[in-house]
Amino acid sequence: MKVTLLSAVIATIPLINQASAACLQGKCVQINAFVECAKIVVEVKNAAKKPKATTSASVPVASPTVQAVVYEAENAVLNGVTVVNSSPGYSGTGYVGNFANDADSVKFIIPSDTAGLFNLQVQYQSPYGFKNTRMVVNGGSSAEIAFQQTDKFTLADAGKVLLQPGNNTIEFQRDWGWYFIDSLQVRPAARRPDHNVNPCLTNTASTKETWDLWSLKLNYYGKKILSGQQDPAMLSWMEDYVGRDPAIVGFDMIDYSPTRASHRINSTTVEDAIAWDQRGGIVDFCWHWNAPVGLYDTPGHEWWRGFYTIGTDFNLTTALNPNNANYTLLIRDMDVIASKLVKLRDAKVPVVWRPLHEAEGGWFWWGAQGPEAAKTLYRLMYDRYTNYWGLNNLIWVWNSVNPSWYPGDQYVDIVSFDNYPQAGDHGVQDNQFSALISLGNDKKLIAMAENGPIPDPALMPVYQADWSYFVTWGNEFLQDGKQNSLSFLQYVFNHTNVLTLDQIAGWKRGWKMPKTAPWVMQARLSPAPSPSATAAPTATATAALSYPIPSPTLVVHRGGDYSNGFQSWSWSVDINTNDVSVAVPQMDGVTSAISVAVTSSWGALRLHAPTSFLGYQTVHFQAQGSPNFNFWVGTDATSSPMIPLSMACTPAVSVGAWSECSVDIQAFGSATQWVYLGWQASTEALDSFSIADLYLDGQAVF
Repeated sequence: MKVTLLSAVIATIPLINQASAACLQGKCVQINAFVECAKIVVEVKNAAKKPKATTSASVPVASPTVQAVVYEAENAVLNGVTVVNSSPGYSGTGYVGNFANDADSVKFIIPSDTAGLFNLQVQYQSPYGFKNTRMVVNGGSSAEIAFQQTDKFTLADAGKVLLQPGNNTIEFQRDWGWYFIDSLQVRPAARRPDHNVNPCLTNTASTKETWDLWSLKLNYYGKKILSGQQDPAMLSWMEDYVGRDPAIVGFDMIDYSPTRASHRINSTTVEDAIAWDQRGGIVDFCWHWNAPVGLYDTPGHEWWRGFYTIGTDFNLTTALNPNNANYTLLIRDMDVIASKLVKLRDAKVPVVWRPLHEAEGGWFWWGAQGPEAAKTLYRLMYDRYTNYWGLNNLIWVWNSVNPSWYPGDQYVDIVSFDNYPQAGDHGVQDNQFSALISLGNDKKLIAMAENGPIPDPALMPVYQADWSYFVTWGNEFLQDGKQNSLSFLQYVFNHTNVLTLDQIAGWKRGWKMPKTAPWVMQARLSPAPSPSATAAPTATATAALSYPIPSPTLVVHRGGDYSNGFQSWSWSVDINTNDVSVAVPQMDGVTSAISVAVTSSWGALRLHAPTSFLGYQTVHFQAQGSPNFNFWVGTDATSSPMIPLSMACTPAVSVGAWSECSVDIQAFGSATQWVYLGWQASTEALDSFSIADLYLDGQAVF
């Protein structure tokens, strides 16, 4: 059937645009994209008028509109900015600006009764052009918020944030600067409706292998994220230290650019990509296109920087005139790269193709002349590669978020964003994901085409930030331990929500998607001590949020001195030993308790939360011991030697009496995955103690 349909597609290439239009109208509705899009071509050829039956997606009923709470900027905490009221249209008594210095910021204090997701909108004015501001939530994760040029006060969507019980901070830092902020609007977030992605590729004459890759991406969208790494030279490091290979490797056509090749730069990138494809991996290509002519080649602007705007005087707007001599050079360069893509096509290698990336930033020459020139060049390349070169092995990726730069649905298969937040910031960039949903009307796959810090895969389903894939840049972004720590990399590449090379094997050989549930929350994988501990059983906690959070798990730690750090502590292979024994009996037929018999004067129960204790504020428990025990709470976020942060519970536990302890853990920060409930006894002649009624923010853990 597929062979017959493929022949039909090839035979009807002149009808591709009509077929694509039919797909855009929602006529391709099945996940088997190749078959369905081929059927559409045949249908168009036969001039069928009756629309195909569609499979309607399940769309949740929208919640009633919730009135936003408005926080005025003039009442916030101001640093370096001043309150002004010279421009009409603001709310309250004024607005703040203009964020001229690096340290300038405005910090809003947002109280919340419970943990939950909230939508944020910023009322702003940006009279000096397009600007970005940096939003920092509770001093941790950050995101860039785009301000379009406007002389009037306008609302900008800042995406969703996860607020904790108590006071939260939303701070807007300068970033590009030279804008004004009037207010912040906060309202509870509703869940997004199901995605409605068009299953047709824009080029319906795509090769079988390209359809197979597209089907894999479609099937996993919203369920798993494909892992990626830029530069095949990074693979050996990943294999040695992370222990897993990514599903995607990013390659670059940079050294095939004629103005680089003229400097006798040799490249084996195409051969490397073919070798990766033969291993079963996905091939992703960008092109740092050295300008066709006009390189400065001066100190600080060397020829090899020729893809930067500052490295060339090449003017794209004039070059796009077919009567201009530089138009010929544009075509020459594109054709050189096309010949490399032909080699990949002939080797049956489908390519995720991302030309003219980051155009809206303006730092590359193809974006320096504004959106119209960049869009025209992209469309020119699409037409030449598709209709002249017959490059039917390409999946086309657009890489700018701003709607004014979008070249059009008929030229784009995937919309994407390059993510470079502060080192160690593993936020999911929900605001950018939301912007890309709007850009493609939720009919396009959405990808994080480049990244420094990897977004936390456990938080993606919380925010419904369903990135199709990520591709981490190489060198320091992978290896410096700051952008992505080694433990975080190991966590990501072993996460149940993340797909690696071994998990996509066979996608080019009649690949079938295994049965899989939608992606789930999963606790962080901690490097296993030797020997490993056994977790005591726990009951499922009722989450305070509207999405499922798995119950934290308890692990018994024993021996050593807490002041020397937990790293030196030993673990018990069998917790039913003379040193430690744990039972979870029912108390009063309802409440469970953990009873611990010990022979060492120091120890701890380790409470493990999913990803982090983000959203939690208080640990509360009751303890009973014999003889006296002092209890305290500590965290793995503290550097060794670990000090309990002066969070001791008082009074001391006495024989036969239950004492309560409540500790504020909000200060631990979002990096914390473990909270230790530790004990210190006054004597080695110990008997036992029990911990019961353990709560996180009033929700029972056991």
